[in-house]
Amino acid sequence: MSAPVVIVGGSLAGLRSAEGIRRAGYKGPIKVIGNEPYLPYNRPPLSKELLSGSGDIDEIYFPIKESVADIEWVLGQAATSLDTKEQKVTDLSGTSHSYSALVIATGLRPKPLPVNSNGISGVHVLRTFDDAVALRKQLLPGVKVVILGAGFIGCEVAATAIKAGCQVKVVARAHEPMEEALGKTLAKEVKRRHELKGVEFVKGASVFGLIGDGHVQRIILDSGVIYDADLVVVA
Repeated sequence: MSAPVVIVGGSLAGLRSAEGIRRAGYKGPIKVIGNEPYLPYNRPPLSKELLSGSGDIDEIYFPIKESVADIEWVLGQAATSLDTKEQKVTDLSGTSHSYSALVIATGLRPKPLPVNSNGISGVHVLRTFDDAVALRKQLLPGVKVVILGAGFIGCEVAATAIKAGCQVKVVARAHEPMEEALGKTLAKEVKRRHELKGVEFVKGASVFGLIGDGHVQRIILDSGVIYDADLVVVA
């Protein structure tokens, strides 16, 4: 049997790549390598229903079409190296996967905190299902949440956190939330509605550092202003 087409990336891009390969007429084996232990799932609910605790992974899986029902999934194993001469991909377990053709569909990673956190815990990102589960466990009444970024994810997390009874500040360089995507008029309306619920926006600012003894306790802005923070979300 010939080596399979190997797709590195087990999310939506990997799934759609496999479907496209089948539509192009390829009937041979396909193998998908993904670093998460889940089949491809829909990510927008991570900052909405799943973060609020009203959903689970089974509810957001993408349907697997019949055309790709026979592909092999290697899940929970990130690809760690590529040998183009030998046409092999090695995963985290050390297993090598030969390929006849290779598709790299790994997607993006969250932008890291632009300061050294010095190992302080309580700093979250929201990219995966596991990220959402870890974050929603911390969204408890009275918790002081500082969200870095006022884009779609930042605003959705803010709305969910304030609904959970948290005290929420959104820190961003932009003057209005989601202004770049929505324009100034709609962005002002988004801000107004969030503020009516109790979200506080700190505009024209960015993070300078974190203070905490093992766990984050305060956040320092580039203006020198310090805010209490039990939880920081990099969005």
